[in-house]
This record gives sequence, C-alpha cells and structure tokens, in this order.
Amino acid sequence: MGTYAVAAVVSDPNYTGSATGTLTIAPAPLAVALSVTSSPAGPVVTGSVVTVRVAISNNTATAQTVSVKATLAYTGSNGSKSVTVPLQLQLAAGQTVNRSVSFKIDRKFPRGAYTLTLAATNGRGASASASASLTVC
Repeated sequence: MGTYAVAAVVSDPNYTGSATGTLTIAPAPLAVALSVTSSPAGPVVTGSVVTVRVAISNNTATAQTVSVKATLAYTGSNGSKSVTVPLQLQLAAGQTVNRSVSFKIDRKFPRGAYTLTLAATNGRGASASASASLTVC
C-alpha cells in the first residue's frame, strides 16, 4: 500500500512515447451490510441472553476474511450499557451469511430500545460498519 512514482517508455523501434505519473495502491474495499432477520422476528430473550439473528453480506467482488465486532448498546434514563461479541468470518465475493449472535446481559441491562452495531475490518486496512435499532422486551 502506498503511493509510487512510475515512468513508462516505449521500447518498440516503430513507436515513440513515454509517460510519468503516480500509482496508488490501496486496500480492497470492504462493504458489510447488516440486517436483523425476520425469523424469528426481533431479538429473543432467554434468561440473561439476548439472541439476534443477523445477515452479514460481503458486497465486493473479492473473497474476504472479515473480523466483526457486534455490539448491543442501550442508552436511556437508566444510563448506558453495552456488550460486544467478536466474530471472524470467511466471506466469498457477494456472499451473505446468516448468523445468530448471542449477548449475555445482566439485570443492569433494562428492557427497551437498543442499537445493534457491526464494525468490520478485513485486516488490509479497509473497514465498514452498519447498525440497526431493536427492542428488547
């Protein structure tokens, strides 16, 4: 990765010409899409575990190893709380993976409106994020 000066000269005796310029090499793009799937609808709360079904898509033309941090966060009159779960995914070009993500919460996490955020990196300098709102009943 970086920016490089380049020069090109025609070496065919039938032609003449040269050019100079700059070549920039950057990481492959990373585009991650998030959706809370409808089956089951919304989060499922079992005791102190909130499970959310999400779809994570690689919207690029290349396969990617993606590190994802899924964070469930609450901010309200009772203060703010959050919990993060790491995921490591191998995604083919254009592939969508459906996953259940479970967050262990304690009684300090109130029922109510939460934000689910995915922050993804591909280890080559590219990153992306997506978020969705959901209600924990």
